[in-house]
Amino acid sequence: MRPLLAACVLSIGLALVATAARANDAVVLDGIASAGNLQAGSIIATADPLHLSAGERLTILLQSGDVVTVVGPHDGPVPRPGEASGDLGGALQTVADVVVGVSGTSRVVGASREVAIADPAGDTPHGVWLIDLAEGGTHCALDGARFLRHEVGRAALVTIESAAGTVGPLSWGADAATLSLPASMVADGPMTVTLDGVPHNLVLKRVPDGVDDAAPGALLAFFATAGCRGQVRQMLAILAAD
Repeated sequence: MRPLLAACVLSIGLALVATAARANDAVVLDGIASAGNLQAGSIIATADPLHLSAGERLTILLQSGDVVTVVGPHDGPVPRPGEASGDLGGALQTVADVVVGVSGTSRVVGASREVAIADPAGDTPHGVWLIDLAEGGTHCALDGARFLRHEVGRAALVTIESAAGTVGPLSWGADAATLSLPASMVADGPMTVTLDGVPHNLVLKRVPDGVDDAAPGALLAFFATAGCRGQVRQMLAILAAD
């Protein structure tokens, strides 16, 4: 993990929680291996032999924050990149716990890693930084964040309320899938977004500068420790499809 991201995770206060994961452990993000009954959320020791039959595939997050894909037939240790990119610390166990909770529930498929991560302000329906009003929950937000709606074709009026104040009504264009969140409203805490009289409740966690530059595995760990479960689902879909 990059030094800045490590500091951000520590600032959340969750990476210091005691964990059962050891330094040489890894967590399965996607896939199934019949030997060892491995599936999403399983913690494995990377030094132990990993057995995959033909046709089996596992996407694995290493303690370093690197993500590797193993395709069967395979009989040996988990392959490692030539140089480790960092250390997730206690976040690995948190990732495993969150993956168990969200695996199998994602409705995001075929997302592009380049668009979803490198273009957070883009109008891509499944960008990991877009705030999906239909999902609610806790969302990690950057400056320049945008709301996402799935039904377009008509203009709408939007009012936003949070501890930072109230803005609106704002006009949401008929053909626009996203709407920019005013910079003054990107702050930690509960938020109510009223879209044509219908309230949508969510919680924002403002992301420190630089986190969006993290490698995909480290970004997944950040979302997991921050409790941004919808973005965990997004990242799992991106990594599994890669």
